[in-house]
Amino acid sequence: MQAKHKELLEKFYPNFVEDISDADRLVDTLVQSEALSQSEGFEIGHNCTSNSEKVDLLLKILLRKERDYFSEFCSALQTVNSRLHGMLVSETGPVDHTTGSTYSVLSTMPSDSESSSSLSSLGAPAPASSPPPALLDSPLVSEKMETVLFQLRQVTRERDELRKRLALSSPGTTFDDCRPNSKTGHDYERLKLQCMKAMADLQSLQNQHSSTLKRCEEAAKKADFYHTLHSRMVSEQSQMKEELELLRQDNIQLVREHNHVKQACDDLRRLHEEDQREVAEMRGLHQQVMREGSSEVLTKLYDSAVDKFEALKSDYETLRKRYNDNMASHNADLSRLDQTEEENHQLQKQLEVLLKQRDAAFHYQQQYSSSIRRFDSTQQELSKAASQYKELQREMERLQSETTRLKTQQLKALKDCDKYKEERDSVMCEYRLIMSERDQVIKEVDRLQSGLEAAQDKLRNSSSERRVANEEMEALRQELSSALVDRDRAICEKNELLEKYCHEAKDKAEAQKELSQACKDMDTVREERDVARKERTEAIIQRDQLLREYYQARQKQDSATLDMERANKEIDALRKQCEAVSQELKDGLQEAEVAKCRRDWAFQERDKIVAERESIRTLCDNLRRERDRAVSDLADALRNLDDTRKQKNDSARELKEIKEKMETQLEREARFHQLMAHSSHDSAIDTDSIEWETEVVELEKQRDMDLKALGFDIAEGVNDPYLPGDIGVFVSKVDKGSIAEGRLRVNDWLLKVNDVDLTNKDRKQVIKAVLSGEGVLNMVVRRRKSLGARVVTPVQINLSGSKESGIGLESGVFVATLAPGSPATREGALTIGDRLLAINGIAVDNKSLSECESLLRSCRDSLSVSLVKVLRSPLRP
Repeated sequence: MQAKHKELLEKFYPNFVEDISDADRLVDTLVQSEALSQSEGFEIGHNCTSNSEKVDLLLKILLRKERDYFSEFCSALQTVNSRLHGMLVSETGPVDHTTGSTYSVLSTMPSDSESSSSLSSLGAPAPASSPPPALLDSPLVSEKMETVLFQLRQVTRERDELRKRLALSSPGTTFDDCRPNSKTGHDYERLKLQCMKAMADLQSLQNQHSSTLKRCEEAAKKADFYHTLHSRMVSEQSQMKEELELLRQDNIQLVREHNHVKQACDDLRRLHEEDQREVAEMRGLHQQVMREGSSEVLTKLYDSAVDKFEALKSDYETLRKRYNDNMASHNADLSRLDQTEEENHQLQKQLEVLLKQRDAAFHYQQQYSSSIRRFDSTQQELSKAASQYKELQREMERLQSETTRLKTQQLKALKDCDKYKEERDSVMCEYRLIMSERDQVIKEVDRLQSGLEAAQDKLRNSSSERRVANEEMEALRQELSSALVDRDRAICEKNELLEKYCHEAKDKAEAQKELSQACKDMDTVREERDVARKERTEAIIQRDQLLREYYQARQKQDSATLDMERANKEIDALRKQCEAVSQELKDGLQEAEVAKCRRDWAFQERDKIVAERESIRTLCDNLRRERDRAVSDLADALRNLDDTRKQKNDSARELKEIKEKMETQLEREARFHQLMAHSSHDSAIDTDSIEWETEVVELEKQRDMDLKALGFDIAEGVNDPYLPGDIGVFVSKVDKGSIAEGRLRVNDWLLKVNDVDLTNKDRKQVIKAVLSGEGVLNMVVRRRKSLGARVVTPVQINLSGSKESGIGLESGVFVATLAPGSPATREGALTIGDRLLAINGIAVDNKSLSECESLLRSCRDSLSVSLVKVLRSPLRP
């Protein structure tokens, strides 16, 4: 923007913010005048809530722009606040709206009024307008626009010169020396019409050019918008990739920690195996001591075993704490791993959405390139039209008689152009249809592929979970079996010690019974516990206690009372310990049952889901096959139906054409025979055979109805007589089911249309007279009577016992058929070809065939019909 305009905007900045009340209207006007882009208007409307904020952001955007949009801002401000506009104009003077935008370029093009004024003016052609602004960033497009505008100006100058020459050569001017040799008025009118058509074609080309310019500007704006959108999406995609890389690194770290925890578990297992070996060594030492039977060795062994037990107990507690800590950290790592997998899945979805948006941006870019190609084709068409116009001008200067040939060539070229455009449009429509079907097929395939991948992932997860569960079950079974073996060994050792103790201390029978009962309770507890390490330690503790009791019993046989008290204390402690262990066992059993029920329920639900998924998959496959089969069958049926319809229509059309040709040929031969008979015989003899009757026919005509809509057609008339010797206007065709059916007939002679005499008129003049009227169309028609006498015969038909009369009618209210055995056939007074004048006293003139048939059906008991029996002449074929 220019410096002075920036200073003015900054000077009146507070006034704009306070006084502009309708900022949305101002923004819309600037967007329409292309001072603001669509994206900028969208940003102002959605990022700002109050009116002052919108005006503030609008002024900042205008000040940042390199191009000067001050004139567009002033024109938009005039529609919103005329006072502020007056203040700006008083500071800068009147604003020039003819430069600085695309609309200024379009405004410099000659309008219809300027073109028409050039016919009566002799001045120089209008000066060349300023070059158009760059619509796109590409210099190639700007050069093309400049060349198009230059060619358009050149064509405009040549058109003005041609109009001047035509104005000078017209009979009304005084410059007779400049006028070429005048010809007849008819040639001049034709030349003038051709020139006006050429001017209309040129004006249409100008309109096409202006519309092409607007479309190019819109395409450029759309391309800029989608380019910015594409860059934004690319940046977002790069951010997503970085986040995905961070998540991958976190996942790798978690895997490493998991491997570390697994290694720690392996170390604990190795320690467990070493403990088992030490227990085996102690058992061997115990057996050796028992064989030797030395009390001092036993005490030493007992002391060393107690020390080792305390050390093992402390090691066990530390290892238990480490195991619990590792399990907690492992669970936390698993939860974090699941969370990272979910985040990864969400990021993948976002990446797919970004890819789709990028594809859409590429699609819009392709549309922009196609619009550029259409612009090039329009430019080529414009150059072709300019060259044709030059050739027409040279030919008109040389020989005016060759204007008709040049006009036909131009019309032919325009028809070919229209035909090519129609073919191009049809090809584009087919291409869009094929691409839309291809997109639908691709989406369907992607959806099925995603469903297949999800199902495969679920299947792999379930198989891996099952494998892990099987491994854990095998490990637990092995540990349980080893624990059971240790328990059996401990029980055997305990039984041996109890037997020895019974032989030596019979006075402790009751204590031993209670102790054995407690041991049995402990055995039942150990059978159902899953933790093998606790069972082993408890067995060792019991064995040590029994050994201690045995040694104490041998040393203190005299102090029975003290032993009994100690035994009672130990029994109480064992009872309490047994109760605590039994309570823990019950809790563990309950938790195990709950976990087992949940596991069974989860397995059942998984099996149900798998079965339902398989059934749904098979059902979808079957439905898809049935759909494809039905679509193929429907396509074949539609093709066959189209073929049969085409054949039927072709045959019906050919039959109708042959029938019409036969009828017209017969009518012409009949007219020819009538004329021959009229010329060869005396007129007094043939007055009854060739007679005329005149009727007035009324047709209801709406606006923009032609002869095809009215349902009839007429012959040429004066230039090409329909019948030999007759130069009148005759009806050549009446469509069945149209407005004219039953009112006009073939070979009717049209005399007047809305009081317009049609004598010595050609076909174009008659059509003009018919189409000029609106509302009711009054036509005076002359018809030739049949070659024979007319006999009006009243007929009374009795309809008792019959629903219908049996009379079939055709166009013109003639009897076409008589049903066998019907009341009309039994009456005998009706014959095929008789004309009906009245039905039950109601005249059927100017009534359609359907109305006459409804009158026949409305009769119940009797039917009264007035007929005209035609006695045919032998001259009629």
